Amino acid sequence: MISEVKQDLVDLVEKMIVVTLQKEKKEKEWMNLGEAANYLGVSRNTLNKLIANQDIELYAVEGIKRVSRTQIDEFLKSKIIKRV
Repeated sequence: MISEVKQDLVDLVEKMIVVTLQKEKKEKEWMNLGEAANYLGVSRNTLNKLIANQDIELYAVEGIKRVSRTQIDEFLKSKIIKRV
């Protein structure tokens, strides 16, 4: 019974994450570094480390740096920890 409740809770959290990510998709796809850090909930320094470690790709066009919201979402999804 307890394991069923835990699984239901995990399923609910996963659904909430998907719904939140779908809502965020309505926003612009390309973010500057400040927007990307805010979206991730980390400092600019931490975002720079994620970029340096190639966890998140940085795109630059004529010196304007941008990060893809979709890629950040995929990065976050890959970090979900399932505990049952």
